[in-house]
Amino acid sequence: MKNPSRVTVLLSGGIDSAATVAAYRKQHAALDAIFVDYGQPARRSEWLAAQAIGHHSQIEIVRVKLGFRLSVRDGEFFARNALLTLAAAATRPPGPVVVAMGLHASSPYYDTTPSFVADIQRVLDGYSGGTITFAAPFLESTKQSVVQFARRHRVPLHLTYCCERRNAPACGKCRSCQDRADLDVD
Repeated sequence: MKNPSRVTVLLSGGIDSAATVAAYRKQHAALDAIFVDYGQPARRSEWLAAQAIGHHSQIEIVRVKLGFRLSVRDGEFFARNALLTLAAAATRPPGPVVVAMGLHASSPYYDTTPSFVADIQRVLDGYSGGTITFAAPFLESTKQSVVQFARRHRVPLHLTYCCERRNAPACGKCRSCQDRADLDVD
């Protein structure tokens, strides 16, 4: 990661986005965050977690609500990361900015791959003339590595929320809940 001056983190309230905040905080970037309500089942608990992380990190967080629900295909919210990235980019003031997301190598979806990162950067370049950069600082890291980074940098993992199925209490059975249990986050 080069040392960016202005960074907007897509802050879901989960481990990966909280670690992304810490990664840019470490670089002394001017930070803010966006939480996107796209109709996800755990949006209320995720929003509370995102607010807690924003407060802890002393960054402004804006909530954006999409006016439609994303379709789910085989457990994946179709085109979610592209839509979230474009929503964040569209709400930023003019000038150079990095839009950052907590993607990691352990995810099986297209929109968590190096190909996606290159593709979304081409789209952003087309719209912004190169003034908006997409970044995924953990793209080549495993989930375990992200958690280790978070612990080393004192990310308040107890404030995060990760469940794909519902608001608190977490279901304990979905992929996100299983990852959290396997990595002994709670």
